[in-house]
Amino acid sequence: MGMLDLPPSFSQVNPKTLELTKAYDFYNTLLKVDYNEFVSAHRDDHGNELIVYITQPEISQDPKNDIRYKEELYVVFAKNDNHIPLVFSRRPDFPEVPHLNAMPLEYPRCLCIYEEPYESLKHNWRSISFIQRIREWLSLTSRGELHQDDQPLEPFMINIEGRLILPSDYSPTKEIFLTKTNDYSGLITIVGSHSPNDLNGFLVCDLILKPQVHHIIRYAPKTLFDLNELLVNFISDVFKPWLRKNLDLLNNSNFENRIVLLLTIPKLRDEQDQNPSLERIGFLIGESLIEVCKILKLVGEAGNQLGWLPFDNFDENDLKEIRVAPLSIYTGFNPQQASVFNGIFDKPETEKKMGLIGCGALGSQLFMNLIRSGYYKWNLIDNDILLPHNLARHTLHSYDVGSSKAEALAFVSNTLLGVNDISWLQENYLTPKDVKVLDESLGEVDILLDVSASIPVARKLSHDITVKSRIVSIFLNPKGTDLVILAEPSDRSIRLSELEASYYKLVIDTERLHSHIAKDSEDVRYSSSCRDLSAIIEQDNISILAGIGSKFIKKIGGMPNSKIGIWSVQESGEIITITEDGEGFLAIKENDWNFKLSESAIKKLAKLRTQKLPKETGGILLGFVDFNDSTTYIIDTIPSPSDSREYPNAYYRGIKGIHEKLENIYNWTYGNITYIGEWHSHPVGCSLNMSDDDKTLFKWIEEHMSPLGYPPLMIILGDNADFKIHNQLI
Repeated sequence: MGMLDLPPSFSQVNPKTLELTKAYDFYNTLLKVDYNEFVSAHRDDHGNELIVYITQPEISQDPKNDIRYKEELYVVFAKNDNHIPLVFSRRPDFPEVPHLNAMPLEYPRCLCIYEEPYESLKHNWRSISFIQRIREWLSLTSRGELHQDDQPLEPFMINIEGRLILPSDYSPTKEIFLTKTNDYSGLITIVGSHSPNDLNGFLVCDLILKPQVHHIIRYAPKTLFDLNELLVNFISDVFKPWLRKNLDLLNNSNFENRIVLLLTIPKLRDEQDQNPSLERIGFLIGESLIEVCKILKLVGEAGNQLGWLPFDNFDENDLKEIRVAPLSIYTGFNPQQASVFNGIFDKPETEKKMGLIGCGALGSQLFMNLIRSGYYKWNLIDNDILLPHNLARHTLHSYDVGSSKAEALAFVSNTLLGVNDISWLQENYLTPKDVKVLDESLGEVDILLDVSASIPVARKLSHDITVKSRIVSIFLNPKGTDLVILAEPSDRSIRLSELEASYYKLVIDTERLHSHIAKDSEDVRYSSSCRDLSAIIEQDNISILAGIGSKFIKKIGGMPNSKIGIWSVQESGEIITITEDGEGFLAIKENDWNFKLSESAIKKLAKLRTQKLPKETGGILLGFVDFNDSTTYIIDTIPSPSDSREYPNAYYRGIKGIHEKLENIYNWTYGNITYIGEWHSHPVGCSLNMSDDDKTLFKWIEEHMSPLGYPPLMIILGDNADFKIHNQLI
């Protein structure tokens, strides 16, 4: 069997006179590389150049596809170098295999050597790697390994002249309206919606074809005649019946509309395949509905009137007059696409119901990050509305100003993903108007994100019996440079208020964090009210930190323990991170008052007692008081000052350095951690009850705390790390 002719526009030239750099380099490389044989060089009138050569791929004794031991190819190099050099087989019987380019004609067949766009390859394109890639393509194709069994079937149509974007909830049973949105460089873009609009201009012929074994259309149909040749009996089986069914369309203004063919093809891998994969392909017919009907002799004109002719009164060659442009079909953005494109393949994770309290700057950006990652089930709670100054850092837009933040975010995200799974409440969690509705909303979620930046909200959530889900508190420091995350464990054995206490302990113990909660600048006034103030925080910091926050939430399913994390953005853009597990607290109730002692504080007090035995020792207690919950949180101590007097049977606490340390701790924690009481140890074998001296000390504590509104507190330590809390003089 002879070889296919070369394109007639090319004339043979001396290879040493090749003018294109890539062509000349390709020729010289062929002479140096084994398994290749140069045949001839050619050039056309436009300066494009062509090289014919023979290559010898590695072929097994029993090849799966008909690739020969010697294959004659030719490579076309474009003068303007605006596309990858095209590789053609000269064999007229070259097999139909995956990874062939669609061309205006089916033969000669064009090998698809690269999946990457030429723009990405051009800077590093070399003849030697190109030649090797062609040979490898032939070898893998011969063994049937270029397209793996588990690899998705290639698109039925791959030479596309336009785009058709269908709504994410597209259904052939629902009427669809199409609008042209763009035609840049002749590539038309049409967007579909199930909602009527005034810019329609198209009719949709939505048809399902019979199942067929997968193959790729190797040349793009240009007319309805071509399409009828490729899709056997297309006109008689599906298109003509559609026209017959829709004849009444000519009775209204739609007769000037163009037709979009939307075809669903059940594709089979082979004849035995029982589970076809569905692919939609589309074509835009170049003529209007009335013009199509006239060309097919379905209608005739008598004066100004249109009349129907016998339906089959047309010649098949008439189909050549009706142009078609292949369209690539896209499905509207949906949660599945969002998760896949973000590398999230654990579907149950994205189907968890998320709750969000706080739809402000950080909350909105964190939320949109997760929405775009495929997390599509949400209950949003926020009582605030969007004001103009919020646009400096919020994800919403100017047309949302004056709207409920929660409502606007829910609308935007439902529209974005094409879902209705994002609900909202415009409610203040601390003082709700409808407690029942709020409780129902909180009770539905699997994970609750508190981005309210409100200590009262976080502390109330810790003890809210309607909240069954794990709670994660996410907030920024006042300067907006640091992100703080407090995550309860999956079993909620450590609550948010206890993590707050541990967070303050981390700030005290870490020198770098001593200015973490401080403010650098005054707030900015955005209206006339004395409370209309907003912090100065850089948008890029919020964007960076919101990304860190959403990344943390994606991984929280694999973190059963509690977590405390602080991420700091430096001026250089560097991120400094501190993370640790949250610690447990011992809960004790004494005289209708609750006390929670951190495990580290208990161990520290016991260690200080042991170190000073047989003498007594002591110090002051650090923590905070939550009056709403009648709870004192004890996180640390300032040990016995150097001027204290310690005896085997007595202890008198000194004051040296105490005031300075308390002031520093107060400033480092923005006033949240302060003096809350005293502790001291008893000798070996002594009880934990108050002695007469202890009662005197307790009266002093009571007198000192009473003006501050704090309950008195004294802890006495004894043997075996035992201790007793005293908050009332008995």
